[in-house]
Amino acid sequence: MRIETGVRRVPINVRSLTGKVDGEPFESSLERDLMLLYHWNESVDYFVAQPVKIEYYTPDGIGHTYTPDLLVYFHNNHMTGEERTPKLYEVKYREDLAKDWQAKGLKHKFKAARRYAREQGWKFEIKTEV
Repeated sequence: MRIETGVRRVPINVRSLTGKVDGEPFESSLERDLMLLYHWNESVDYFVAQPVKIEYYTPDGIGHTYTPDLLVYFHNNHMTGEERTPKLYEVKYREDLAKDWQAKGLKHKFKAARRYAREQGWKFEIKTEV
C-alpha cells in the first residue's frame, strides 16, 4: 500500500514548534529536523507526515488509536536493483521516551506500530535527538 497524504491534521500550536517541510506538517523541532535530513537525502523518494492511524488494544482490553509521525519512501538502489523498504517513524526526545514509556503506554503503541508496519511490508523505527 502506497500512502500519498496524512490522516491527521497538525494544528497551529503556540506551545510547540509547528510548520511544514516539502508541504508536510511537523509539530516539533525533532520532526522538522528529520524531515529536513530526508529532504536532502537522494535515496528518498518522498515522505508523508501523520501517515496512518493504527488501532490497537492494551492488555486491559481498552481500544486506542496511534498516529506515527512520518512514513518515508525510498528510491530503489539503481546500482544493485535492491528495493528499499519504506520506514514508519516515531520521533521523540529520549527523556520523553523514558518518562512516557509506562505513563502514556508507549510500549503498546510501538508494538502495534511494529506489527502494522510489518503487515504493510515496512519497518518501524523510533528516532531521537541522538
